[in-house]
Amino acid sequence: PPLNGNGDKSHSHFGNGVDKLKADQCEFGTQTDSFVAHIWPDKFDEPVKTQYEEPADANSFDRLEDTTPLSCKLLFGGFTHQSMIRRKCFDVHKSPFWGSFFVLVTLANASVIAVRPSLSPDFNSAASGTSNNSTSLSEAFDFFCVAVLFCEVLSGCIAFGFYDWIHSDYHKLDFAALLVVALEYGASAYGENALILRPFRILRILRPLVKLEMFAKLAEILQSLHEGVDELATVFVLLLFFLIGFCILAMAVLSKSFRRRCVMLPHLVPVCASDFSTGWANESKCTYPQTRYTMAPGGDVVVIAGYPFQTTCDYVTNDTVGQYDGVYPLDPYRGVYHTCQLQTLRTHGPQYVTQTCADVGNPQNGFQHFDNFAGAFVSLFQYMTADSAYDVLWYSLDSEHEAGAKAIVAIMLFSVSIFCTWILVGVFVGVVTGTFARIRREKKGEEDELMSSGEEEITTNPKVVQSVQVVNEAGWRLVSRVKIEDFARAVASHRHFGNFMSCVILVHALTMAMNRYNAEDAIKNWALYGYVIYNCIYSIESFCYAIASSNFTAYIRNPFYFFEFALVMLMWLAIFLGNDALLLVGAIRLYRLMRYFPTLYDLLYAALAATPSLAHLVVFICLVGLAFCVTGRYVFRDKMDALTRSNFGTFYISVLTSFQIFTGDSWSGILYSAMSSKDTTLGVVFGCLLIMAWFIFAQLIISNLFIAIIIENFEVGRTIANIEKPGITSKSLDVVRSYYTNFFNSLEPSRIVPSTSPVVEVQLEAPQPVLTKRKSMFMN
Repeated sequence: PPLNGNGDKSHSHFGNGVDKLKADQCEFGTQTDSFVAHIWPDKFDEPVKTQYEEPADANSFDRLEDTTPLSCKLLFGGFTHQSMIRRKCFDVHKSPFWGSFFVLVTLANASVIAVRPSLSPDFNSAASGTSNNSTSLSEAFDFFCVAVLFCEVLSGCIAFGFYDWIHSDYHKLDFAALLVVALEYGASAYGENALILRPFRILRILRPLVKLEMFAKLAEILQSLHEGVDELATVFVLLLFFLIGFCILAMAVLSKSFRRRCVMLPHLVPVCASDFSTGWANESKCTYPQTRYTMAPGGDVVVIAGYPFQTTCDYVTNDTVGQYDGVYPLDPYRGVYHTCQLQTLRTHGPQYVTQTCADVGNPQNGFQHFDNFAGAFVSLFQYMTADSAYDVLWYSLDSEHEAGAKAIVAIMLFSVSIFCTWILVGVFVGVVTGTFARIRREKKGEEDELMSSGEEEITTNPKVVQSVQVVNEAGWRLVSRVKIEDFARAVASHRHFGNFMSCVILVHALTMAMNRYNAEDAIKNWALYGYVIYNCIYSIESFCYAIASSNFTAYIRNPFYFFEFALVMLMWLAIFLGNDALLLVGAIRLYRLMRYFPTLYDLLYAALAATPSLAHLVVFICLVGLAFCVTGRYVFRDKMDALTRSNFGTFYISVLTSFQIFTGDSWSGILYSAMSSKDTTLGVVFGCLLIMAWFIFAQLIISNLFIAIIIENFEVGRTIANIEKPGITSKSLDVVRSYYTNFFNSLEPSRIVPSTSPVVEVQLEAPQPVLTKRKSMFMN
């Protein structure tokens, strides 16, 4: 029914409850001669649902009138379109000058944050509370950059409205950086200096970086991460759910189990026995008789021959006195049964038992245990990532003596491997690779649509002329317009030319193999002449490919041609410099022999085709890795130097440490050392989360992006078709068979069959050349 401007019943169409209207006056009526009565209901059965429209990006607004009518309602009641402050903020965000200023401040802030730990000589002492002029200056500049960031965020919210402004992913990054700054300053005000996150402002460089054309693939990677964040968050929450459940079960079974070790009981030792306090292999000056003994206090942890050089143990609870005499060793001082030297007891008797079980502390500086939830989570996460998982496995099994407890522990750890390590981590792989493949398909569809529309425009343009080329029986292309290009193209594509280059590569490889360091001078001289000849042939080949590509830009864009051109230039440089090491780089051309193996050739081509995307992914990894590396420099400084060589004491070592965590090799040792270097609970938690966050990001996201890029450029169907084709052996046999057949037919005498039929003369016409269209088009 029609409504008036106030949303009520329109009195111009309705009377006192019921009015008769013509059908042509009704909104949903048809043109009839009858009258239709409309009755307005007292209330609707179902409320009218309005569809929520997703806010547009702030960069898409060209006029202030297109933005929300009222922005920042909580700030002075909001700002309308007529507000002078809002107009000024809108002009600032649309101004190229202020945009460049914000970018320069971002780059300067990231540079100062990155180089300050290495250039400031008092950086480590500044953590203890002392500071000097350089520290105060860097802090003042950081405060200035934070103020600029705050003004940029505030002006954007005023100009476009908070919801429209934060719709952009890069604005979300700016807002998160501002919240992190507030959190860091708040923690510093309460005297907690462990929470340092300012190096992650380096990630703001991504915003101006993706606007460059050379980093177009980087935008696809970021878009894949953005669109897959919901699925990744779901899988991550599911992973946390499983880990929490297993942690509760592990705490119930293995609480206070990792802290028990076998230690020595007080025992008699000869008075001349050395305690190695004076070093190894020193002469003994003892003059006491050898039959004199003294009582050693005991309590030292027993050292065994194999890893982990200690023995875990368990207490045995008895119900009656003497219940386990002769079954388990008994501590004579505490009166408890234990499992240390159990085999010695059963073989030689209790008089030879010199060890007992005692609580000496948890391994890994006390952080690997199942005594509480934090330790259980860290230990199970280490086991899930399969880094030194055998430590957790054998500590868990050896610290329990009951068969039921051992069975529960074995089933639990096996379940962690199945559900957390294999299934959920595999789901991470599927989410990342699937999202990236979908983004690439959509991007490729858009590019194909643009290309098809461009081809239609070219086709309808009367100024476009397509050149026609003639192909004769020998396979040589004779073009009426560009004969040199087509001649070079015909030479480069001829199979005999490819076979000739393969022979040159083989001879070149044999020459490098013969030119050893102890070869004769004559062989070295001939090898040098051979290098010059080979490189001349490679140069002619590259020149031929360059001419066949019509222009140098198209030639360089081909990854194979570019790689070959770089090799030729490098070889000439090595010949002129006389560098034998650079001359051996030419052996990499052996990969070109894969042309005789189509399956391997397709795999190599897929790897090289993924090079641009992999290069952009490496740039993204370096940027995120730099942020983590610098964060480690600020958080840990030189406190880990005395604990492990994988530390953050210098920039060089911190890069190696970050790369070690990135590869997942012994990353748990770095984790426990980082936790041990902190004195406060917040510092321990933050250090643990920082190391684990970088490991999760590297192993579950970055490594899967590598897989997604390779799979995207890998054509499975073509590879399977190549595998099903006949191999080189079959082709060689066919060639030999054909030559043998031709030779046998040439030796057989020709037979003339007499015929009574009249002779019919047939004039054979010469075959007409086939006309084909070239793909390239030329303008008039």
